[in-house]
Amino acid sequence: MLHKTKGIVLLATDYSESSIIAKIFTEQFGLQSYLVNSVRSKKAKSKSGMFQPCTMVDMVVYHKPEKGLQRISEANFAQQFKTIPYNVIKTTIALFFAEVVYKSVKEEESNANLFHFLETVLIFLDERDMPFANYPALFLIHLSKYLGSFPENNFNEQHPFFDLAEGRFVNEVKFPAHTLSQTESQGISTAIEMRFENFSAFNFTPNEKRQLLHNLISYYHLHHAHGSKIKSHLVLEEVFE
Repeated sequence: MLHKTKGIVLLATDYSESSIIAKIFTEQFGLQSYLVNSVRSKKAKSKSGMFQPCTMVDMVVYHKPEKGLQRISEANFAQQFKTIPYNVIKTTIALFFAEVVYKSVKEEESNANLFHFLETVLIFLDERDMPFANYPALFLIHLSKYLGSFPENNFNEQHPFFDLAEGRFVNEVKFPAHTLSQTESQGISTAIEMRFENFSAFNFTPNEKRQLLHNLISYYHLHHAHGSKIKSHLVLEEVFE
């Protein structure tokens, strides 16, 4: 049966000489794997450039529940980005977003609210001309709301240490491997307060930004990555230096 759905491409891998398998987070069906035939042929209706990470597409798809590999009947650009493909900082941020979502979201779990959040952060990234160094941390904090792990911001003198496993601030360090220092915990508390309208105004030092991102990635590894390591933040660090 054919269905219309929007999608955000997260990953594409070669399947044959002319075909690919694309991992796409869809509005209707959550994260799905699609076989796209003859995508690199001259007569292909859908070109391979349409399946770059974070490309937003309108699709007509064949969908069979419980089937591991779905098929696309038709695909077109839903939003053609004006700056992301041509700005190295924005491109790197978009690739980071794609990897985090791919490694954190469960297969075949529909979440329209999450889809609309991802649409918003990508369009915002594409359309705004402003400092984006804090945007990855903002993304990780707010994405956690849709994944069910938004941290509790109970940071104060009595609870100065952030426990990565519990997702809240605690009064003592019981498990050093999962508990941040007071300085690092303050960074997490500050990041939780960031919003779209003010994230660029927060003045983290380069070292604080690096440590904050590492700590948030560790948080995702504990709660969402299911054994898959997120690595693209290392490229982000190089781009922002």
